[in-house]
Amino acid sequence: MNKQQESRTNMFNAVLQVLDEHHAIFDTVPALSTAASDLRANLLAISACVEKQVVDLRGFARDKLGAEQAMMQAAVVVAKGTLAYATVSGNMVLAGKMSVTRRLLERHADGVVARHCQVVLAEATAVGAALADYGVDAARLEALEQAIRRYEAALAAPRLAITARKGATTELVLVIRDTQRLLATRLDALMERFATEDPALHRAYWNARIIVDRGRRAKEAPEQKAA
Repeated sequence: MNKQQESRTNMFNAVLQVLDEHHAIFDTVPALSTAASDLRANLLAISACVEKQVVDLRGFARDKLGAEQAMMQAAVVVAKGTLAYATVSGNMVLAGKMSVTRRLLERHADGVVARHCQVVLAEATAVGAALADYGVDAARLEALEQAIRRYEAALAAPRLAITARKGATTELVLVIRDTQRLLATRLDALMERFATEDPALHRAYWNARIIVDRGRRAKEAPEQKAA
């Protein structure tokens, strides 16, 4: 949300506050009551957009790092146990595939490290129950599979958050424009009757309608020259 949008939103909230304070009066005018409800709904939509805009991506980065560390650790344990089995059984092809170290995995790009761990899981699963004596049972294989899934989800989360934030920025522009139209074409018109029926309400409403630009100093109105 930029400063101009913030100023307009503050004005919208000020208008709603005036309407809430005088609800006993305008509740007798159904169209005015409905317009006030629509204004409240739009302000909730604006708040939702702002919440999406201020998502802190650093939390996603920390979560991805933690998931990656857990996945690599699980993969190395499975690989080492399978390597021991392959060595004893003379399966040199399998032993070559299981020559996996943490340092090797850390050199991979984000997308590649998960695929390498997936290969370790697939090869170990193919051996099956024979690995149980080497500390690689079904529970350990399941733990590696879950660790891979968690890492892949953590890897995609920042991109989804960025996409949501961009969408929220576009939506915010539309909601603020719609809210401005709501005031200009409905609330402003419906408040005109109170200029004579309830001057205090009419004055409070139009005072709330003033947009205060927080980035600029308000200019004083020029003095009128005497006739």
